[in-house]
Amino acid sequence: MLQKFKNHAGSVSRRSPGRSFTSPMSSKLLKNKISNNLETEIQISIRALVMRAAAAHSSLEQLTIQPVKEVSGHVKLPGSKSLSNRILLIAALSEGTTLVKNLLDSDDIRYMVEALKALGIKLEEKWDQGEMLVHGCGGKFPVEGAELNLGNAGTAMRPLTAAVAAAGRGK
Repeated sequence: MLQKFKNHAGSVSRRSPGRSFTSPMSSKLLKNKISNNLETEIQISIRALVMRAAAAHSSLEQLTIQPVKEVSGHVKLPGSKSLSNRILLIAALSEGTTLVKNLLDSDDIRYMVEALKALGIKLEEKWDQGEMLVHGCGGKFPVEGAELNLGNAGTAMRPLTAAVAAAGRGK
């Protein structure tokens, strides 16, 4: 196979197994030859790609997609740490009983649950179902003082600190 390449002197060297020779060529002619060769190689490559794509397309079955008029169903999203802690706190401060569904089971949520219990909130835990029944305190925590351990649960600590400060004294 014959290979061409440009050497530093602006000539084209041709090599074939066992032989090589150099012929001087003008810079402009050399650029034109390189450009033409490159253009030809690109055209061949594009043709080959088009041929492959056409062959692949002809082997596919036809797929017709009709417009969708209505989509319905139920989507159950995983619980959120931030939303779970907030809803537990809101339910605890409200009057009456609140059933919280799709509650995330995580360390931060469990810290909040333990803190609410320490503040006197009655909770019926159903961790296996992702639910909790919260008996609200009507805005006043039943306990006047409590030691709360929230670990590193910032999503529990920040809102709970504000709620305890704003809730006022027990019953």
